[in-house]
Amino acid sequence: MNYKKLTVSALTLLAIIGALGIVGTAHASTPSAPVVITNAYWYSANSTDLVSPGSNYTPLFVQFTVAGSFSYVNASVNLSYYPGSPFSYSYISGPNTQQRTYYNFTPTGPGESVTINQLVNVSSSAAQGVYEVALEVTTNATPNTPSFEVFKVAVLGTPQLTLVNYYTNPPIIYQDQKFIQFTAVVSNTGAGPAKNMQFWVNSSAFTSLTNPYNVAYLPSGSLENFTFLVNAMNVTGQEYLYFHMGSQLVPVPLYIHNHGTLGISSSIPALTPGASSALEQFTITNNGNSIMYGVSVHLLSPSVVSIHIPSSNPLSALTADNFTIAQLNPGQSVIVTYLVDVSSSAATQTYQAQLVVQWNLNNTAQQFHQTYNFDEKVTPTAIQQLTSNFSFTPLNIGVLFLVIILIIALIAVSARSRGMKKKLKKATQKNETPSLIHREVPGENREGKKD
Repeated sequence: MNYKKLTVSALTLLAIIGALGIVGTAHASTPSAPVVITNAYWYSANSTDLVSPGSNYTPLFVQFTVAGSFSYVNASVNLSYYPGSPFSYSYISGPNTQQRTYYNFTPTGPGESVTINQLVNVSSSAAQGVYEVALEVTTNATPNTPSFEVFKVAVLGTPQLTLVNYYTNPPIIYQDQKFIQFTAVVSNTGAGPAKNMQFWVNSSAFTSLTNPYNVAYLPSGSLENFTFLVNAMNVTGQEYLYFHMGSQLVPVPLYIHNHGTLGISSSIPALTPGASSALEQFTITNNGNSIMYGVSVHLLSPSVVSIHIPSSNPLSALTADNFTIAQLNPGQSVIVTYLVDVSSSAATQTYQAQLVVQWNLNNTAQQFHQTYNFDEKVTPTAIQQLTSNFSFTPLNIGVLFLVIILIIALIAVSARSRGMKKKLKKATQKNETPSLIHREVPGENREGKKD
């Protein structure tokens, strides 16, 4: 036996039943209404669509004609619960605030055609099949007992939404990665259409940037793709992105890889106002397990500290604060140096500076980054220190003037003392020098003369 053909035939029959509206009429034990049901349609007049279990606020159009010599005035009609029916009725409390609980009409004679429209909720537990609905007619006859006309409508099979596939772009996800595309492939594998469904995602490890998809109609056998943009948070390891299909919840496992970390240390000299070509040195180490590509280093200093630009190559100012490393392997270290100049008007204080390092992993489009904060301390020279500690008040100026006079006086006294010492030394040396004039010794001359 070909069950598939039987199922298709049954569904086709149900569709025809829904299109024709009436399968037949049945009379309850209550009085029969003085009307004849001619047609009933789901959604709109002459529509061939059928409802499925779980459909809410679905309009049901019912057309009937007045029978016999019915000529009562101020009669009213409305849909009411019939035993065994999976339907309930939404009126003013529903989304259509213009929907009435009942319709008043005054028949003008036999054969008059009247159409009413009321909202119907279909229980989610309803099975595929044909169900009876009661049209309640109330007149001003005596006794005023409502009468019913029963007709039948079809409910199509239950929809079944299945997540048949999913994928991400890029396929490898790293912590802190932005604008990841998550695509869910959904199929309605049930026998009935899914209506007024909402598709959305949430997670404690991802932030969704896409609003929920609201789908009015998803027919049986259809295949749809839903793409969401999400940002990964600063977490690693196995995490879950929860995909919602109406009331269904499907946890999707996604692995978040570590984007790597850098070890950064620095050697910063003491800077002085007006200093030129001071050397700042940084050591950068790949502490992760992945190769970092296109590593770029940027030095961000306060305005009083600038990269040294040689006069022979002024165009180097365009890229002087950037340093690029093609590839940094795990455990590898590089030393990055910068020559900086300090403005002569720089205040003597500690300035906040940053070194920003960016890199890519596995040729990802998005760059990851790490910021290293350090201090650039500007200290004064000895003269600047003296100047900064001395305030030019009248008293201080007077003291300074006296100090200068004393210094000059001391210098003069010292010079005069040295001059006098030189004169005394010369005089002493003159007195002590022996005479070169020959003088006779009296005794010796006399002896010589005797000889």
